Amino acid sequence: MPFPAHFLPQQTERLTLRRFIEADLDRFLAYRHDPVVARFQSWSMLSEDAAVAFIHEMSSVPIGIPGEWFQIAIALQQSDQLIGDIGIQVSEHDATTVEIGFTLHREEQGQGYAKEAIQALLHSLFELENITRVIGITDSRNHPSINLLTRLGMNLVSSEEVVFKHELCVEQTFELKKEDWLLHTAKEPKPEYILDGRRTITLETFCDEVGQVLLAGQPWDENLDGFQAILRGDYGYLPDSFRLVWREVDCARAALGYDETVRQLLKQLRDCPPTALIKTAWALRAALRRQGPTVFDWLVDTVNRYPNIELVLVETTDAGE
Repeated sequence: MPFPAHFLPQQTERLTLRRFIEADLDRFLAYRHDPVVARFQSWSMLSEDAAVAFIHEMSSVPIGIPGEWFQIAIALQQSDQLIGDIGIQVSEHDATTVEIGFTLHREEQGQGYAKEAIQALLHSLFELENITRVIGITDSRNHPSINLLTRLGMNLVSSEEVVFKHELCVEQTFELKKEDWLLHTAKEPKPEYILDGRRTITLETFCDEVGQVLLAGQPWDENLDGFQAILRGDYGYLPDSFRLVWREVDCARAALGYDETVRQLLKQLRDCPPTALIKTAWALRAALRRQGPTVFDWLVDTVNRYPNIELVLVETTDAGE
């Protein structure tokens, strides 16, 4: 059975994993014609016509057909420029096993892009109910590839002498089982994003910093609903699990206290639908009496609704220790 339609595209912190598009042709030919990149790859160099046909096929063919290779384009998220690809093939003899292979443009190597892309792919593969094992096969002389596979938690399970590109070599097979992947990822430190409470003066300035820290300045709906959308992953920029550290949080707590809460509730009162009018009015009445939750409390409560996000509140005195 083919993979679900939502399998692609995927986004990581810096990359987009997607289908190939026509605009990828020049970059695709560039690294596929690089003899250094091709040295340990099983594919052959393509003519321009063959590359055009390949890109056309990959842009529409179903993903995950047993026995058929599918190439996933790796592109920089900011520019959508192609930097490499990952091949995946569901075994025709065992539909629970997927083989992967990867290629990266020589200029983009050494920057952690391959690890970032393959980590995301492994996560998506193991989210599929029927996939329980991923393998990677590489030449024993391809030390960067071997290092990457082991850093991803894969284990060497077999070595075999073969003739590859008219040379005798040792082909090594690395394996990663779903249960081992779950253990491996559980041990990895969570990505960390840091908010500075001293920069928070109003809810609007908080939203400004959130946009810079969590979305790298990308546009978003700068309000409470938009903040929830970011945390849900609707904007696609954040990892599945991360730590959100709010430093100098006492400054933010004071700035987002009852005065700011009254200001925000007055704004809501002007714009809210009739169904929310009474609830908003009662919240405003409480805030005027210095009672009930503040804007700061709203934000903390919002983050704590997401079990994949670890919120760390650091007071000014703690930050200086």
